Amino acid sequence: MVGTSMPSNDTVNRYVVAGIVIALLVSFLYSVLIAGRPLGWLGVVILLAIFHLGWRFVRALERIADALEP
Repeated sequence: MVGTSMPSNDTVNRYVVAGIVIALLVSFLYSVLIAGRPLGWLGVVILLAIFHLGWRFVRALERIADALEP
């Protein structure tokens, strides 16, 4: 494939963040307009936040381990 290039990490990260924001917005609108439970979507948000913090913790431990290698 001549003439094509992969998108940069910055562009990919923007798409990921935009996708997450859109998914959260759609789930919030569904919980308010259809289900009638405005706080029902917080379970999903809390699970995503726990996953995100866990992932950051693992990445930090990997970086520390890489830095300690001789």
